[in-house]
Amino acid sequence: MRRLLVGMAFIAMSGMSLESHAGRLPESLTVSNKQLLVAGTPFVARGVNYQPVPRTGPGNWPDDWTMDTGVVLSDFAKMKEMGVNTIRVYVKYDRLFQNWNEQNDPSLDMSRVDPAVLSRYRTVMAEADRQGIYVIMNYWLPDGVDYRPGQQVKFNKDARTRHKLQFRNIINVFKNRNDFPMVLMWAFGNENNFDGKRGPLTPSELFTFYQEAVSEAKSQADASHPYTVVLGDNPQLDIHNTSLLNRAPAVDIWSLNIYNTEQGFKNIIQNYPLNKPLLFTEFGYDACDNSVGCDHSTREGQGFAQAQQNQANFYKNRWENTMLPNLSATTPRALLGGVVFEWNDEWWKSAGDFSAHDDGGFTNVNLGPDYFMNEEWFGISTALEGGVTSGRYYRSAFQELKRMWTSTTPPPPTGTVQVVNPSFDRDGATQQPFGWSTWSPNGSEDADFTETYGGRQENNLHGTHYKTVPYHVFTYQTLSGLANGAYTLRAWVYSSGGQTRAEMHAKDYDGTGTIIRLPVAKTSAWTQVSIPNIQVTAGQLTIGFLSDAPAYSAFYFDDVEVFRQ
Repeated sequence: MRRLLVGMAFIAMSGMSLESHAGRLPESLTVSNKQLLVAGTPFVARGVNYQPVPRTGPGNWPDDWTMDTGVVLSDFAKMKEMGVNTIRVYVKYDRLFQNWNEQNDPSLDMSRVDPAVLSRYRTVMAEADRQGIYVIMNYWLPDGVDYRPGQQVKFNKDARTRHKLQFRNIINVFKNRNDFPMVLMWAFGNENNFDGKRGPLTPSELFTFYQEAVSEAKSQADASHPYTVVLGDNPQLDIHNTSLLNRAPAVDIWSLNIYNTEQGFKNIIQNYPLNKPLLFTEFGYDACDNSVGCDHSTREGQGFAQAQQNQANFYKNRWENTMLPNLSATTPRALLGGVVFEWNDEWWKSAGDFSAHDDGGFTNVNLGPDYFMNEEWFGISTALEGGVTSGRYYRSAFQELKRMWTSTTPPPPTGTVQVVNPSFDRDGATQQPFGWSTWSPNGSEDADFTETYGGRQENNLHGTHYKTVPYHVFTYQTLSGLANGAYTLRAWVYSSGGQTRAEMHAKDYDGTGTIIRLPVAKTSAWTQVSIPNIQVTAGQLTIGFLSDAPAYSAFYFDDVEVFRQ
């Protein structure tokens, strides 16, 4: 257990309305196992990424999110209406310290803080506090810099040292819990685990750098707030790679930017390996359907109705189907919640023409229906003209998130048990899926494998029993360390029929060798089946799928769940 203190008293749990507060007082914050607790209560992040960039030219670029306080105060009121309790922002070091192009040697001397900039911060962060909104303060770690010791030396400090020091400088400005009780955590970097963004560092060297930056910040600046590092969803260097994550034990919370399928979200959450919280610091979908083009019929670029609906459907699906059922506040999973990308459109991203809402972007095979990410259309609201403080158009996604985040529907029941690789997607198509074991009485172990053919969702894997000759095979795993009580085993299955036996099993739960067998007859489509009231008295449970079948008979299984009743 890692106990911390932070200035915050207001807890906005999922499904609870937000209230205005005159100001928080410092209260305990604890990172305990997979939960973030405030005053002993699990926290759920319902957030937005926030950079209020206007749409009318580079002269109006707000290189710091506080530059137009009128815009920020207006936006915070709408965020509260939507049910937002967290924002993630980048603290612009050069603006705060007036240290443009590193003309001055950064140091721990706070005298160079620009008082006008700090005054703006105090204004907007006090309003965040009043509206019940926490702030994740993110330090931008530049891409492609040589962070190896002794490289890119300026003012007798290499790039590695300078950026660690600048990170600490920012923390020292905002760490006072009485002045800034709305600060939720410090974040270091963004997607630097992507190839080409970490410079010449190897993956292991990068995570060692993370460890240095966070541990030094804790010892030399502030140990009263949690620290996170923001990773990108890189299949080669992903959030499941314990050998890398464990190189940075000082990190309290791991964060991930994820743009993926429903199953991809589930895979990340259910296979996350550490006993630390996980936060989705970006997840989102654009309001342009690239197959028909973006909607330029309005000045602000509202988006065609169907494109807006696609965006809203994405948030409904990912929050209700994959995130809400896996929150650490209500289940044994590690997810703290998510931070929507993003609050408003950013017109500057595609072609550099700040006066036009461009259609540029890039392909993403995980995000249908157009499988294309239009960079300037990710806002759940539209961009404002420079100098204007209100008048955004709020898209259908805003309304959908508001419905979900201000709902009084109670959270899902507790008691979900961690099944390893429950969707069989962990390691691609394979004969031996990660986390699962195989038994056969007649040497037909190769009859069980994972594949995408006939799956519940296009291109997603599932477990399969199939062979061109007769076979008898059992695919299983044992869950241990269970509290005694009644449990339910549930899974999605499909059977072609014709087997002597096609069954879902629960056994080893009472120490007597009793097996509960659920026969699965021929199905016309994927069907969810369950075995309820499994009375665990031995602290463990073996779950599995058995086939005793003739040649060419198929039995599929996917999305396996176990939960305490």
